Amino acid sequence: MKKWDEGYAWKVLWGTRTCNGEKEIDDYENYLPTNEPGECLPDFEKWDGFYHGYHLTLEPHKWEGNRVFLCKFWEGREVGNYIIARRIQFLKEVTIKNCIDPQIFIRIANLEGADLKGVDLSNANLERVNLVGADLRWANLERANLKGANLYKANLEYAKLRRAHLERSYLAEANLLYTDLFEANLGEANLWKTDLRASNLRAAILWGTNWEDAIVSDGIDLEHVNIDIKPEKEDEDYIEIKQTWSARVRRNFENEHSIFCW
Repeated sequence: MKKWDEGYAWKVLWGTRTCNGEKEIDDYENYLPTNEPGECLPDFEKWDGFYHGYHLTLEPHKWEGNRVFLCKFWEGREVGNYIIARRIQFLKEVTIKNCIDPQIFIRIANLEGADLKGVDLSNANLERVNLVGADLRWANLERANLKGANLYKANLEYAKLRRAHLERSYLAEANLLYTDLFEANLGEANLWKTDLRASNLRAAILWGTNWEDAIVSDGIDLEHVNIDIKPEKEDEDYIEIKQTWSARVRRNFENEHSIFCW
């Protein structure tokens, strides 16, 4: 666990309010910078360096929020992707005009139709983000949280989505040609008319996924996929549902390519 007497890190907010469970101050409006750094906040009364304190980060792409600030902190300890500080000062807001880091850019920008080719967004928190029409070719989204994200007509050709979370995401008409989805979770995702040709879905989780009119021929790898629906117990209804999904996936794939493994 790293400790600093003072240092610099990022603070992610929703507007002017906290987004990560701090209890001491809920709204930072009176401390935010304008043309000059903001006023120093008071010492966090119950600071313990482990949970209680001002929450900063060196990895803003893993947090939810829509504004990012550069802050100075005093007496900070690193706990996971948090820095728990006793006292902080907001120095400057990161804006579209001055941002040069794609991992911060995704927290502050409108990503609809954004050009994100080749960016490293591994482990990023993009839950429920609007990525309609975004260009994510060759992007690294390994282990990213894309639950509920809107990826309608997004271009993910050659993107790396290994072990990514795509549960309930909307991927209708998206381009996933040659996309690496090894062990990705696509539970209840919408893949209507999605192009999955030559994609790697080995060991992916596909239960409840909508495959209607998806393009799945030409070398798609579905070895060890998990299409089971998993309720709390295996009653007769569950067995019937499981058999229905199994038959449906068989019909969709077994005549389309030669490497499908059951």
